[in-house]
Amino acid sequence: MRKQVQKERCTKIMLTKCKAVCHLYDKVQLAAAKMLDAEPAIFQFECNVPILCNDIPANDLNLPSETYTTDFVLHYDDGHTAIREAVFRSYLSRPSVAEKLELSRRYWQQQGISDWGIIIDKEDTSHEES
Repeated sequence: MRKQVQKERCTKIMLTKCKAVCHLYDKVQLAAAKMLDAEPAIFQFECNVPILCNDIPANDLNLPSETYTTDFVLHYDDGHTAIREAVFRSYLSRPSVAEKLELSRRYWQQQGISDWGIIIDKEDTSHEES
């Protein structure tokens, strides 16, 4: 989940299962999009879908009132819909990231979608001692 208006570098890519050009803002989101595009059970997916924050009570979250987007809305062959947020592992401990993820989870739960999850980057094991 991220702010709708991004000032960061953007990778634009066409993928088979996404109807529009995917605008991807970091390496974990790009890798996740490619992984989802290759998933046989997924019929199609959408990137950066706006969340209407006014629709859910978020008064216990400390987020600025801005428009946010969900990274991926997945549509499976069996008809169910799922949500995936792409996050760097190192960002998971940040309170602002946790609040954005919780806002996303609450929003989609209110929309009737309970299959919600996080896609994180691979753990870096190159610094481990032998």
